[in-house]
Amino acid sequence: MKWLFLVLLVAGCGSDSTKKSAPTSLCGNGELDPGESCDPSIASTEAGACPASCSAGGCEVATLTGTPLSCNARCVVEPVACADGDGCCPIGCDSSSDAECTNTCGDGVVDAPETCDGDCVSNCGDACGGLTLTGDATTCSARCVAGAPVGCNSGDGCCPVGCTDDEDNDCDAAATCGDGVVDQGESCDGNCPTSCPSAGACSVGRLSGSAASCDAQCVEFNVTSCVSGDGCCPGGCTPETDTDCSMTCGNGTIEDGETCDGNCPTSCSAPNACTIATLIGAANTCSAACQQRAVTACNSGDGCCPSGCAFANDTDCACTPKTCAQLGAECGSVDNGCGQTVQCPTCTSGKTCSQNTCITQGSGNGTVGSQCVNDTNCEQGLVCDLSVAGGYCTMTCDPLSLSCPTGSTCGLISPTLTFACGRSCTSNAQCDGGQVCGPPDLPLGLSNICK
Repeated sequence: MKWLFLVLLVAGCGSDSTKKSAPTSLCGNGELDPGESCDPSIASTEAGACPASCSAGGCEVATLTGTPLSCNARCVVEPVACADGDGCCPIGCDSSSDAECTNTCGDGVVDAPETCDGDCVSNCGDACGGLTLTGDATTCSARCVAGAPVGCNSGDGCCPVGCTDDEDNDCDAAATCGDGVVDQGESCDGNCPTSCPSAGACSVGRLSGSAASCDAQCVEFNVTSCVSGDGCCPGGCTPETDTDCSMTCGNGTIEDGETCDGNCPTSCSAPNACTIATLIGAANTCSAACQQRAVTACNSGDGCCPSGCAFANDTDCACTPKTCAQLGAECGSVDNGCGQTVQCPTCTSGKTCSQNTCITQGSGNGTVGSQCVNDTNCEQGLVCDLSVAGGYCTMTCDPLSLSCPTGSTCGLISPTLTFACGRSCTSNAQCDGGQVCGPPDLPLGLSNICK
């Protein structure tokens, strides 16, 4: 009996179920275990892989901390400093500290890049939450971010899953795996998960620990790689690097579909008088841009001569003055085509100027419409038009100015199709020789003439 008692005593001392043996190091086993932020044996495309480098958006700076060999490598992302002229509005900045910002901290509205405004967090949960409070309410930037992995450390008020009272005095020494009670230091007991669903496209669930040690739990990892087609757009990715991303107006980065971001124009100026510049879009949608179009209308005084315009319909166009010969004027004064009057030569002796044409000066008594043989049969200033049967004393005229002598009318009176003065009449009796009284060959709504 004495030997039996000793055997039972030894056996009883070796089977104390109130103590858990300290776990061995699991770094490198391809699983994300408690206290680890990554594992070098996890594929780089999967959640929980150790980062080799870090990237951040246009208003943030990313720093790689820890090492893969210690399973604590991670990216710490912080906003850049508030500064004017860098095209960026970081978290914690507003219009009073950064010219690129449009938000106002304290107005009760959460505008980008604010994380809160009047409803800011003041703590991030219990000691084992693994979250750290960063920023503050005064700059509307308070938020909880993932902190360093929580390890088995005595006195920090936390007993992480997988730790025992031998390693962490914050753990309960009476915890017993398998008793169906989830004690401090256990994540489960009899109800341990065997698989972990993902919370969303940008979150991957992985099973950590095991049911045998009552430390099985689902750990969510954020997707950090820019991979098109996985339905996720991680922080720091853009539509150019990940087709799952859409443009974000206000992040300081000009993405596909944006014309500006933080540096949008508020007015437009044209490069010259023949160009019109118009502001289109808006800064709050990152679509503001200056649109230019050419002036096409012929408008005098706007400083532009568009293609197809000339001095006649746009005085901003250059004008080349025409000579008397180019205008077909033998004498008198005419407009040179540029709004200026040019004086043409005088007629030679024996001729007079009529409607800018030099005509032979008559010396007879023949008035307009009198028959004639030559110019000497007509009054001074008239000539004998022999194209009319029996001859016809007349002079060229302008049908618009009504410049014929009294008793005559301007019209087409001969086959030469030249406007000339014809004797006004009401009957054939007032006409010479075989002439008849009738309307001019080109009716002008005036009196009849002898022709």
